Formats: sequence, C-alpha cells, structure tokens
Amino acid sequence: MKVKLASQILSRSVSVALKTMRETGQIDESSFATEQFCLKINNLFDILNSSPSLKRRTTPFHQELRIESEGWKYLKDTYSWIVDWKIFRDLEGQVIITSRFRFVKGWLQAINGVMVLMKELKKCKFDYIYTRRLCQDPIENTFGDIRGAGGWSDNPTCYDFQSIFQRGAVNVLVRIAKYKNCEDDDSHNFLSSCTKVMGNEVNEIHETEFHLLKSKRN
Repeated sequence: MKVKLASQILSRSVSVALKTMRETGQIDESSFATEQFCLKINNLFDILNSSPSLKRRTTPFHQELRIESEGWKYLKDTYSWIVDWKIFRDLEGQVIITSRFRFVKGWLQAINGVMVLMKELKKCKFDYIYTRRLCQDPIENTFGDIRGAGGWSDNPTCYDFQSIFQRGAVNVLVRIAKYKNCEDDDSHNFLSSCTKVMGNEVNEIHETEFHLLKSKRN
C-alpha cells in the first residue's frame, strides 16, 4: 500500500466531507468516530512531514517542531491515544488481533523516535527541526538522480559513481524521475551542498594522487 494514497483518504478533506454529510443528515451520527479518526491521522501526518515550504499552511501542525509547541503536545497526546488502540477480528469484539498489525508499533516508534531526537538536539542548542527531512526519501531521490545519470550502467565503478556524483552536485539535477517511489523533496539541495565537497576535497585528493604518482616515477 502506498502511503500517498493512505494520506489522501485519512485526510482533513475526508473529515470535512464526513462532517458536512453528517450535519446535513446524509449519514448518521455513527460517522463521527470515523470523522475524528481521519482528522487525527491527518494532523499526525502533518506534524511528521513539516517542511519550510509548508510554513504558510493554515494549521500549526505544518510548522517546525519545537519542544512544548502545539505540535509537540499533540504528539504526546496522540502517542497515548495509539497505545490504547484495540483491533478486533469480528464485530462482536471478542478476539483482539492488534499485535498482528505492525503499523501500530510503527506509529509509536516514529512518534517516540522524533521526540527523543528533538530532546537530544535541544541539548546541542537546536531549537526546532523540520520532520520531513527525517526519512530516506532525500537519499533515495539523490541516488535515483545519480542512477538516472548513469544511463545503461547498472554496475558503476567507484570512479564512475564519483564522477556522476560530482557532476550532479555541479549541475544540480533537480528533475525527479517519472516512476520514482518518492515525491520531489528538494533533494537537489543535498546535491548542491556537496558542490564544495566534491569540488574542493576531491580535487585535493586528485592532486595528492598526482604527486604520489610523480614521486614514484622519479
């Protein structure tokens, strides 16, 4: 299942639609629980996906995460809420099968991990974090750009990888592949930040290798 599709269903839009239909009498009051569930998961997605490009959104959950901020308090409350989840195999609620669903522990680990990381970063004088960067998508997109720049080379050598990486850092490969698993997340910033490293340090390595070869010949 794709997270992108899940986030579209468990969203504020669906919650508002359910609320409108409930208040206009199109559906009964039992839909209120589903309405609130969609809204809570939507807010949780927003907190764990905060980004500078989302700061102008209307809700505070899009903002950077700070200790004692509204998003921080929401994470603590949501953690306690998820701990109390019970998933039943039948409508009568006689058989609990919550342990079979790994996403429950996954949510708890994600929330706890972000909160522990924020506390540790606070000790290093970091006041806030953008949680969208706490994932493997930037790395996956960056390597996707490098892989795409390699053409038909499925097994590049270390030299080939270094050359493509350096060229990507210099040219800033900003276009995202059509069939990539992740959406555009400004991974070109990562490549741009490598320009100095790949431009200076690699040149120093090449100069060192040149002098070593020259000394051997002499």
